[in-house]
Amino acid sequence: MMKISWWIRVVALATLSSTLSWAGKCAIDVPANTKPNDMMTYLVTFKPGTDLEALKQRVTKVKDLSWEYFSQFNVAAVTSSARVMCEAAADFAIDIVSTDRKVRMSSDFGMTGAGVPNFPYPGNSSLQVNSTAGTPIGVAVLDSGIADHVDLGSGTASRVTVRMSFVPGVGPAGDGYGHGTHVAGIIGGSGARSAAEPGSFNRLHGVAPTVRLLSLKVLNQNGEGTDLNVLRAINWAIANRTTHNIRVMNLSLGRPVRESYTMDPLGRAVEAAWRNGIVVVVSAGNWGRHNLNGLGGYGTITSPGNHPAVITVGALRHRDTTGRMDERLSSFSSMGPSIIDGVLKPDVVAVGNKVASLLAPNSTLAASAQAARVPKSAYCSNPSACGSTPSLDYLYLSGTSMSAPMVAGAAALMIQNDAALRPAWTASGQTFVPDTIKARIMKTATKPSAFPASFTATDSAGVVRTVFHNVRSMGAGYLDLGAAMKSRDTMRVRAASPQVRKKRGGGVYLVHPGSVNPSNILWGDNILWGDNILWGDNILWGDNILWGDNILWGDNILWGDNILWGDNILWGDNI
Repeated sequence: MMKISWWIRVVALATLSSTLSWAGKCAIDVPANTKPNDMMTYLVTFKPGTDLEALKQRVTKVKDLSWEYFSQFNVAAVTSSARVMCEAAADFAIDIVSTDRKVRMSSDFGMTGAGVPNFPYPGNSSLQVNSTAGTPIGVAVLDSGIADHVDLGSGTASRVTVRMSFVPGVGPAGDGYGHGTHVAGIIGGSGARSAAEPGSFNRLHGVAPTVRLLSLKVLNQNGEGTDLNVLRAINWAIANRTTHNIRVMNLSLGRPVRESYTMDPLGRAVEAAWRNGIVVVVSAGNWGRHNLNGLGGYGTITSPGNHPAVITVGALRHRDTTGRMDERLSSFSSMGPSIIDGVLKPDVVAVGNKVASLLAPNSTLAASAQAARVPKSAYCSNPSACGSTPSLDYLYLSGTSMSAPMVAGAAALMIQNDAALRPAWTASGQTFVPDTIKARIMKTATKPSAFPASFTATDSAGVVRTVFHNVRSMGAGYLDLGAAMKSRDTMRVRAASPQVRKKRGGGVYLVHPGSVNPSNILWGDNILWGDNILWGDNILWGDNILWGDNILWGDNILWGDNILWGDNILWGDNI
């Protein structure tokens, strides 16, 4: 009896040891109850020089398993068992093995009440843009699709020139959720429908109303997708960038950061797009109200917005005035530094609270009882024709999903209007146009020091919040497109966002990537963030806020699914 008991204990311990050994070599988000022989799709990022053929043979040795390799990213999508994948991780030069994680849009319903009936060109509503110069710029919108809308043209005159779906089982036409159409309107809506209303006094247009839009569907009718959807869409955009003159890419989506951006499949993908001459604009995330791990909303930047190359955008609330300086940060806007790597993010902020843009008919958002439709009175003064009837064409939404396309549209206009930037790709395939765009936008932004250090806001649930304006919440400041378009500065190095590190004995310093010269007049710390704002905030840089052990760089410290994807997220600031 003792022999049997002993043997049972040995087998049990061996099984446990085996489980721990293979699980420990997988990404930290592999479900805890995953069994060694469970089959699922994994994403593998690996170092250059890996024997790909040998790895492929290893992980696809079970019948009917698949292997999809993205050479631009050094990432493979594999359907295999947990045991096989984690054994491979031990034997090959693999950075990380992860599941095909969920990504979601970075917005939610706008709140009812007075809103922003129109968003003129940020920083200068009377700005005259040369919107017909050269070949029209292509903006790839990786989202839930783009529905037909008169503001985007129709029939052969439609400016939605490509419709692709990377969501399994979902076709390319239409927009099941309605998010992508709203984002597309912010980038390039013409305002034709609002202008045609009898008695119209206000044109609800986007930032760059002549751009071409490419609808790359990666989110389903619930606003959800996976890493693999996004990887396939980015891979397609890179491969077809010259055919469609894709110069800008907008990703108003994200997911939790689980590992360094250098190993993250999404990080690898956006970096490849950037190095191939595409300006990549990403939403910062909407988790600034969550005091997770006692960080007070700091450290909540989502992936792939944590990558140093991309332009990561936070959200401001418009105050329904024509001036700029009474805008205030939206309390939901995610703040940096990024978890694990400590990248200084967001890079800039733009209006993202209760933004009016295009409504996709028959979409999930349009059908929801919570949907805040724009009243026709926002753009029509004819009482008999309009009154306060809710519009069937325009919808309010809030989130960094709405602020990101403000910057994407700005980037498209800047390229369109500067002949020196229109040639996208050099003979070597390398270009610093994205870096020039990022540097110009950050350098000319209205600095955080121009705003009050803090203010008090009451959110839609009646919770009083103190919101801070600093580089961790606003980056280089508030987008000023008028100033950015006048700039003719040019980058000849990578405009990567720096990483924040703590000094021994107190204080912090910035670590710039090797390709960036921090003393460069265009990319110097004082130029981008201002003389005092970077180091003058004791709350921001206090030891108890960000720098405690296992707070900023620990494992499993930030994201719980019930918190991240819960339905009780609150949107809109009633200041």
